Amino acid sequence: MKVDHFSFTVSDLDRSVAFYVESLGFEATEEPAEIEGDWLSQITGFDGIRLRLVFLRLGEVSLELIQYLNPVGAPHQESRTCDVGNAHLALEVPDVDALRSHFEAAGGRFVSDPVAIPSGPLAGRPIAYGVDPDGIVIELIESRPAT
Repeated sequence: MKVDHFSFTVSDLDRSVAFYVESLGFEATEEPAEIEGDWLSQITGFDGIRLRLVFLRLGEVSLELIQYLNPVGAPHQESRTCDVGNAHLALEVPDVDALRSHFEAAGGRFVSDPVAIPSGPLAGRPIAYGVDPDGIVIELIESRPAT
């Protein structure tokens, strides 16, 4: 068994593609596609489903972004990272502070300034939580300095 991909449902596919490509370095490997059909309705449980999706890559990881055109989902409900079912994407980045301006210019926001981990396996590494334009939590962990 292996991980094939992970996925986020977004409110505006084009905006989200721009965010993940411009601020986090994901690569668009294809053009967005619009899909529908009985097979998709059976899988998802939604009659008359129609959606747009695209896969992005970052190294070996594939991220699928989906925008539901029918049915249109409810707006993102702000949840806390301590709420059951809350998930986040964690990325190792070369410099958390240097990424901040790109992240915010693309529509994201930081929850706090980066904080250096005081002890343990990540000791000394700055880390911060941010959110994408839809409120999806992204943890940014600075790479270990070269030794």
